[in-house]
Amino acid sequence: MNCDYCSKLFNPSKKTHRFCCSNCQRYSWTKKNRLKKHKVIKRICEVCGITFTAKLRSPNQRFCSTKCSKAHWVITNLPKRKAISKRYTRRRRAKISQVIEDFSNKEWLNKLASTRGFCPACNNYVGVAKLTLDHILPISKAPIGFIYTIDGVQPLCLRCNSSKSNRMMKPGQKK
Repeated sequence: MNCDYCSKLFNPSKKTHRFCCSNCQRYSWTKKNRLKKHKVIKRICEVCGITFTAKLRSPNQRFCSTKCSKAHWVITNLPKRKAISKRYTRRRRAKISQVIEDFSNKEWLNKLASTRGFCPACNNYVGVAKLTLDHILPISKAPIGFIYTIDGVQPLCLRCNSSKSNRMMKPGQKK
């Protein structure tokens, strides 16, 4: 039998062997891949309308770039995202309207000044202007008609206030 790559005469050990050695088999494979013609797939981007060549790995590609893919996602999901946002805002406003904040702006500014710009939770300096109002008992867990006094709120940095979410944390308590 002749080798499929170098055409040398050889005795195969099995009927399925087509090459005289492993090198011929390896070179045959690389030669095949180099000579193999790849099918070029032209597509039109669904977002911007530009004609592009689809990648070999994903012949069903619909967009010319990740920018167009993200733009398509935003366009298709925008109504759903707006509805969720409106629902969340309505719920939050309803909760806020049912609670009462019984402290003046002057009391709040005094409490801010007493921290000297340090967040009580993480003890990092962020400055007085970057501290946000945090309700110790979260608004979502407050009973209807609950009255927040100056002792019921605390200044926290935005990072700590966001990570606290709707959990209860005592003043000065670390996470």
